[in-house]
Amino acid sequence: MSQKRIEELEKKVRDLKKALADAERLSLIDPLTGILNRRGLEVEVTRALAQAQRQDAPLAVLFIDLDRFKLINDTHGHDVGDVVLREVATLLKKVVRASDIVTRPCGDEFIVILPASDLVVAEHVANKVTKKITNTVFAGKTNVELSVGVSSTSEGVCDFHELRRLADERMYKKKEVSKVH
Repeated sequence: MSQKRIEELEKKVRDLKKALADAERLSLIDPLTGILNRRGLEVEVTRALAQAQRQDAPLAVLFIDLDRFKLINDTHGHDVGDVVLREVATLLKKVVRASDIVTRPCGDEFIVILPASDLVVAEHVANKVTKKITNTVFAGKTNVELSVGVSSTSEGVCDFHELRRLADERMYKKKEVSKVH
């Protein structure tokens, strides 16, 4: 085989490896918001939990649900709903630390992973996020209400699925309380 042919094949292999790496990266990203999707969340939370255990540091989870999001879609249309989701994702990334992991696993739910954060820090961040989002007009048309539940490994829970379940449960309790008021 000629040197030129070998170089061509090597280039094709490099191009294929790059395309594969790009496809893998894209499979972790929510195409609407540009933040991590459910698969990306699972990959990153596994890394974050392992690092927290190595450093003997806490890790917290914020489970965020946009309240009555269907009403935004019904009132303003799905295009506006999509803009709201993108803007919420952008705002979340601005409000939390660069080391925090912002994800949209599905629909109008967001999960934020807070490395090196206990329950007190998580509650503080949840309040900051709630205040910032509820005081913002999205898509130039609408406000967004949200419910946030938090959990942390500082509570003795070390499994992500249990942390998520606990934060989700607390989020629903807050949602119920806000319905009463």
